[in-house]
Amino acid sequence: TIVAIVLAAAAIVGWRHWGNYRETEAVNASVIYQCMQDAIEQAQTRPDSSELFMAVRSSAEQLIAEYGNSAYADYARLTLARLAVEEGDYESAAATLQDVVDAADTDTIKWVATLRLARLKIEMKDLDGASALVTTKVPEAFAGQALELKGDIQRARSDIDGARAAYEDAIELMQSDAHKELVRMKLQDLAPAS
Repeated sequence: TIVAIVLAAAAIVGWRHWGNYRETEAVNASVIYQCMQDAIEQAQTRPDSSELFMAVRSSAEQLIAEYGNSAYADYARLTLARLAVEEGDYESAAATLQDVVDAADTDTIKWVATLRLARLKIEMKDLDGASALVTTKVPEAFAGQALELKGDIQRARSDIDGARAAYEDAIELMQSDAHKELVRMKLQDLAPAS
């Protein structure tokens, strides 16, 4: 019985130590993430500052290196993909987004990355690749955006009727009025229905 008590006490101490370690890691990752966010905000007001973009990139790379299996690392990868797009490096952005899709910490992050990757593939004229991403079973929260992208793909393929149908369906499912308005504008830009 003494052995059982000692083992139980050791397990409790070990569990508490592990919990404290995980909490410390989360706090450390949060601090780095906040530094990255602060640098992003500053860079948006001073887009000519390569120093700020280097700080964003450095923080993102640190999050990925030190906390690679966390949601913070996924957010850092999304940030790096955005920076790559802004630099015109679509291939790098696509590879980074695909990494997030393949190993995201949460389904929400996975679908954010999936839809961003589909948008990027449309921009890269990889319509089949984009279509493959948005024709799978999409969670309800992202269905409107996926339908919008299907409309964009159909429009790029000159399938005006298909684009119109997808945009109309997207408007029905979207919850954000601002986003609905954007899709309505896309719908209005299509040639008139025959």
